[in-house]
Amino acid sequence: MKVPKVLKFSGLFIILFLVIFYASTLVAYRYGAKCHCYGFKTNGLCLGINTVCTGLGPALHVNFNNNVTENCNSQKDANTLTIDFAQCKNCEEIIYVGFGSTTYEMYKSQDDNYCTMQYGGEIENPNWKGDLNTTCTVPRNIGIKTFNITNYGVDFSSLAAYCK
Repeated sequence: MKVPKVLKFSGLFIILFLVIFYASTLVAYRYGAKCHCYGFKTNGLCLGINTVCTGLGPALHVNFNNNVTENCNSQKDANTLTIDFAQCKNCEEIIYVGFGSTTYEMYKSQDDNYCTMQYGGEIENPNWKGDLNTTCTVPRNIGIKTFNITNYGVDFSSLAAYCK
């Protein structure tokens, strides 16, 4: 059976496209700048079987303080998340919920009396770019605070007075 030249060319074009796309994804994965890590994040490199890379797209979000090196080790169960603001360590955590996820990062503020927290999330949005578009400057003296977790994310509304 003879295969028409158009089919051969189309098949070659598709293979070439896939090679270029996956090569760009591997570059993004290798250097971590264009990845959103659902696994472990070490020294800016995403590791894990659920790591999603955007290939040649822009970086998903840029930390204003690149000292995020560990998990926040918050206490959580199916319905609540407890954060100790007095401890205020540089950390990042992703909370998976029924219909999406909430990501938050914490940093020691320039003023020792405050802790800076950025958070954002998505609800069934595969195109979410990882934006942490809410920034809060929380007094460390509020200590341990518990937040409700719903199917739509972590309810940080009790921090609204400290956020912009």
